[in-house]
Amino acid sequence: MISAVSICFSGGCINIFNLYNPPDSNAALTALHSWLSTHPPLDTTSMLWCGDFNKHNPMWTSSKYLDCCQRSDSEHLLELIASHNMVLTILPATPTYQSDAHQTWSTLDLIFSQSTIQDHILSCDISLSDHLPSSDHLPVHTILDVTTHRAKRLPPRNFRNVEWAKFGSSLQTQLDLLLPDARGSQADPSSSPLPDARTPSIYMLDQ
Repeated sequence: MISAVSICFSGGCINIFNLYNPPDSNAALTALHSWLSTHPPLDTTSMLWCGDFNKHNPMWTSSKYLDCCQRSDSEHLLELIASHNMVLTILPATPTYQSDAHQTWSTLDLIFSQSTIQDHILSCDISLSDHLPSSDHLPVHTILDVTTHRAKRLPPRNFRNVEWAKFGSSLQTQLDLLLPDARGSQADPSSSPLPDARTPSIYMLDQ
């Protein structure tokens, strides 16, 4: 009844739960509540719930079908939404399900997300062009922006093209500046580590 996947990127992780909740049942909702109770999300993790919830409620049902809301027990779902700070992402009254018996449309396929990922949701809507044959549900397409920005990579230094005579002269100059009295004398083992005179000379390789 539930499948899940985690998408991690530079902004954190998004846990996506896809649910099928059978009609006149809270089975998937109870399973989701149980999982989240024993595996609470981290501060860097956000959630998105999607799927066929088989629930009617004025929050997402068209005003034409308010009588369906009276016959649908959505209290458990509303409690889950409130306790995890979820918000309805798909537009209310979006037709997602067509009743074969009455040839009427209703909103049973829902998308809920936390406010922490609202900026990453580019779109959330039904796709009429992708309607599967003989299916009484329309697919809902949700597009997330989880772009990962790569760190800028500096080009490596090319040691093959070093002018070694120039490099040696620069290195000697740095040594003379750092250790003006050390030429020809033996280093004291108890002294602090010698400054690295190679760095200014190596910078020459970038020029």
